[in-house]
Amino acid sequence: MRHVLRLSVCTCLLLFSVCSTHAEDSWPAFRGPSGQGLATDCQPPKQFGPQDKLDWKTAISGQGWSSPVLLDGQLWMTTAIPGEAGNELSLQAIGVDAESGRILHQIELFSLTDPEEIHDDNSYASPTPVLDQERVYCHFGTFGTAAVNRQTGEIVWKENSLQIDHQGGPGSSPVATEDLLILTLDGADKQ
Repeated sequence: MRHVLRLSVCTCLLLFSVCSTHAEDSWPAFRGPSGQGLATDCQPPKQFGPQDKLDWKTAISGQGWSSPVLLDGQLWMTTAIPGEAGNELSLQAIGVDAESGRILHQIELFSLTDPEEIHDDNSYASPTPVLDQERVYCHFGTFGTAAVNRQTGEIVWKENSLQIDHQGGPGSSPVATEDLLILTLDGADKQ
Protein backbone atom coordinates (compact mmCIF):
# COMPACT_ATOMS: atom_id res chain seq x y z
CA MET A 1 0.00 0.00 0.00
CA ARG A 2 1.18 3.53 -0.69
CA HIS A 3 -0.41 6.56 0.90
CA VAL A 4 -0.01 10.27 0.34
CA LEU A 5 -1.25 12.81 2.85
CA ARG A 6 -1.63 16.36 1.62
CA LEU A 7 -0.97 19.12 4.13
CA SER A 8 -3.24 21.78 2.66
CA VAL A 9 -1.73 24.93 4.18
CA CYS A 10 1.85 24.26 3.15
CA THR A 11 0.79 22.53 -0.10
CA CYS A 12 3.46 19.90 0.19
CA LEU A 13 3.12 16.17 -0.20
CA LEU A 14 4.23 13.80 2.47
CA LEU A 15 4.85 10.29 1.23
CA PHE A 16 4.34 7.56 3.76
CA SER A 17 5.05 4.15 2.34
CA VAL A 18 3.53 1.40 4.45
CA CYS A 19 5.38 -1.88 4.14
CA SER A 20 4.62 -5.19 5.73
CA THR A 21 7.31 -5.73 8.33
CA HIS A 22 6.08 -8.99 9.82
CA ALA A 23 2.67 -10.32 10.75
CA GLU A 24 1.25 -6.82 11.15
CA ASP A 25 1.88 -3.42 9.66
CA SER A 26 3.20 -1.03 12.27
CA TRP A 27 5.35 2.07 12.46
CA PRO A 28 4.49 3.21 16.00
CA ALA A 29 7.10 5.92 16.57
CA PHE A 30 9.63 8.22 14.94
CA ARG A 31 11.98 6.08 12.84
CA GLY A 32 9.80 2.98 13.19
CA PRO A 33 9.55 -0.06 15.45
CA SER A 34 13.30 -0.37 16.11
CA GLY A 35 14.08 3.35 16.17
CA GLN A 36 16.51 2.80 13.30
CA GLY A 37 14.32 4.00 10.41
CA LEU A 38 14.42 0.58 8.74
CA ALA A 39 11.48 -1.09 7.01
CA THR A 40 12.48 -4.69 6.43
CA ASP A 41 10.92 -6.88 3.73
CA CYS A 42 9.74 -3.74 1.96
CA GLN A 43 9.78 -2.95 -1.73
CA PRO A 44 8.67 0.67 -2.14
CA PRO A 45 7.81 1.88 -5.65
CA LYS A 46 10.61 3.39 -7.70
CA GLN A 47 8.18 5.87 -9.26
CA PHE A 48 4.95 7.36 -8.01
CA GLY A 49 2.86 10.43 -8.66
CA PRO A 50 -0.63 11.93 -8.52
CA GLN A 51 -2.00 9.36 -10.98
CA ASP A 52 0.38 6.48 -10.35
CA LYS A 53 0.49 3.95 -7.48
CA LEU A 54 -1.70 5.90 -5.04
CA ASP A 55 -4.43 4.17 -3.04
CA TRP A 56 -5.85 7.40 -1.62
CA LYS A 57 -5.05 11.03 -0.89
CA THR A 58 -6.57 13.01 1.99
CA ALA A 59 -6.35 16.74 2.68
CA ILE A 60 -5.13 17.53 6.20
CA SER A 61 -5.74 21.06 7.48
CA GLY A 62 -2.92 23.09 8.95
CA GLN A 63 0.81 22.57 8.94
CA GLY A 64 2.86 19.85 10.57
CA TRP A 65 6.22 18.22 10.01
CA SER A 66 5.52 15.23 12.23
CA SER A 67 5.88 11.85 10.56
CA PRO A 68 2.74 9.72 10.48
CA VAL A 69 2.75 6.71 12.79
CA LEU A 70 0.81 3.49 12.16
CA LEU A 71 -0.67 0.75 14.32
CA ASP A 72 -3.65 -1.57 13.81
CA GLY A 73 -4.78 0.16 10.62
CA GLN A 74 -4.74 3.69 12.09
CA LEU A 75 -2.39 6.45 10.96
CA TRP A 76 -1.84 9.32 13.41
CA MET A 77 -0.12 12.67 12.91
CA THR A 78 -0.20 16.16 14.38
CA THR A 79 -1.04 19.50 12.83
CA ALA A 80 -1.13 23.19 13.80
CA ILE A 81 -4.07 25.15 12.42
CA PRO A 82 -3.97 28.97 12.51
CA GLY A 83 -7.05 30.77 13.77
CA GLU A 84 -8.90 33.45 11.84
CA ALA A 85 -7.54 36.25 14.05
CA GLY A 86 -3.98 35.38 13.01
CA ASN A 87 -2.57 35.17 16.56
CA GLU A 88 -4.34 31.95 17.53
CA LEU A 89 -3.24 28.38 16.93
CA SER A 90 -4.99 25.04 17.38
CA LEU A 91 -2.65 22.08 18.00
CA GLN A 92 -4.40 18.88 16.95
CA ALA A 93 -4.06 15.12 16.64
CA ILE A 94 -5.43 13.55 13.45
CA GLY A 95 -6.33 9.85 13.18
CA VAL A 96 -6.81 8.43 9.68
CA ASP A 97 -7.98 5.01 8.50
CA ALA A 98 -4.94 3.53 6.71
CA GLU A 99 -7.04 1.53 4.26
CA SER A 100 -9.45 4.23 3.06
CA GLY A 101 -7.83 7.56 4.00
CA ARG A 102 -10.96 8.59 5.90
CA ILE A 103 -10.33 10.92 8.85
CA LEU A 104 -11.42 9.05 11.99
CA HIS A 105 -10.46 11.63 14.63
CA GLN A 106 -9.55 15.31 14.59
CA ILE A 107 -8.90 16.36 18.17
CA GLU A 108 -7.86 19.77 19.44
CA LEU A 109 -5.31 19.19 22.19
CA PHE A 110 -4.13 22.74 22.87
CA SER A 111 -5.31 26.20 21.88
CA LEU A 112 -2.66 28.92 21.88
CA THR A 113 -2.85 32.69 21.73
CA ASP A 114 0.29 34.54 20.62
CA PRO A 115 2.66 31.52 20.68
CA GLU A 116 6.40 32.20 20.59
CA GLU A 117 7.82 32.55 17.11
CA ILE A 118 9.44 29.54 15.49
CA HIS A 119 12.00 29.13 12.71
CA ASP A 120 10.64 29.39 9.16
CA ASP A 121 11.75 25.80 8.46
CA ASN A 122 9.86 24.42 11.45
CA SER A 123 6.20 23.99 12.43
CA TYR A 124 4.41 24.00 15.78
CA ALA A 125 3.58 20.33 15.09
CA SER A 126 7.01 18.87 14.27
CA PRO A 127 7.49 16.15 16.91
CA THR A 128 6.21 12.75 15.73
CA PRO A 129 3.56 11.10 17.95
CA VAL A 130 4.14 7.68 19.49
CA LEU A 131 1.59 4.85 19.77
CA ASP A 132 0.95 2.00 22.14
CA GLN A 133 -1.96 -0.45 22.13
CA GLU A 134 -4.33 2.02 23.81
CA ARG A 135 -3.08 5.54 23.23
CA VAL A 136 -1.43 8.05 20.96
CA TYR A 137 0.96 10.45 22.72
CA CYS A 138 1.36 13.85 21.06
CA HIS A 139 4.14 16.23 22.08
CA PHE A 140 4.34 19.88 21.06
CA GLY A 141 7.38 20.81 23.16
CA THR A 142 6.76 23.73 25.51
CA PHE A 143 3.20 24.02 24.17
CA GLY A 144 2.12 20.73 25.74
CA THR A 145 1.96 16.94 25.68
CA ALA A 146 -1.23 14.87 25.61
CA ALA A 147 -2.40 11.27 25.56
CA VAL A 148 -5.45 10.31 23.48
CA ASN A 149 -7.43 7.07 23.44
CA ARG A 150 -6.80 5.68 19.92
CA GLN A 151 -10.23 4.08 19.60
CA THR A 152 -12.53 6.75 21.05
CA GLY A 153 -10.50 9.90 20.43
CA GLU A 154 -11.00 10.97 24.04
CA ILE A 155 -8.22 12.97 25.69
CA VAL A 156 -6.83 10.84 28.55
CA TRP A 157 -4.50 13.50 29.98
CA LYS A 158 -2.75 16.76 29.08
CA GLU A 159 0.40 18.37 30.49
CA ASN A 160 1.70 21.84 29.66
CA SER A 161 3.79 22.84 32.68
CA LEU A 162 7.16 21.95 31.09
CA GLN A 163 8.09 25.42 29.84
CA ILE A 164 11.29 26.15 27.89
CA ASP A 165 12.51 28.62 25.28
CA HIS A 166 12.88 26.56 22.09
CA GLN A 167 14.46 29.33 20.02
CA GLY A 168 13.13 27.86 16.80
CA GLY A 169 10.21 25.69 17.86
CA PRO A 170 9.67 22.14 19.07
CA GLY A 171 11.30 19.23 17.27
CA SER A 172 12.10 16.31 19.59
CA SER A 173 9.75 13.34 19.34
CA PRO A 174 8.72 11.43 22.48
CA VAL A 175 9.87 7.88 23.22
CA ALA A 176 7.64 5.36 25.00
CA THR A 177 9.19 2.55 27.01
CA GLU A 178 7.44 0.30 29.52
CA ASP A 179 5.27 2.69 31.55
CA LEU A 180 7.26 5.85 30.76
CA LEU A 181 6.99 8.58 28.15
CA ILE A 182 10.39 10.20 27.69
CA LEU A 183 10.52 13.80 26.45
CA THR A 184 13.52 15.82 25.34
CA LEU A 185 13.15 19.45 26.39
CA ASP A 186 16.42 21.13 25.46
CA GLY A 187 15.72 24.83 25.71
CA ALA A 188 17.96 27.83 25.24
CA ASP A 189 17.14 28.81 28.83
CA LYS A 190 16.99 25.40 30.57
CA GLN A 191 17.17 21.69 29.88
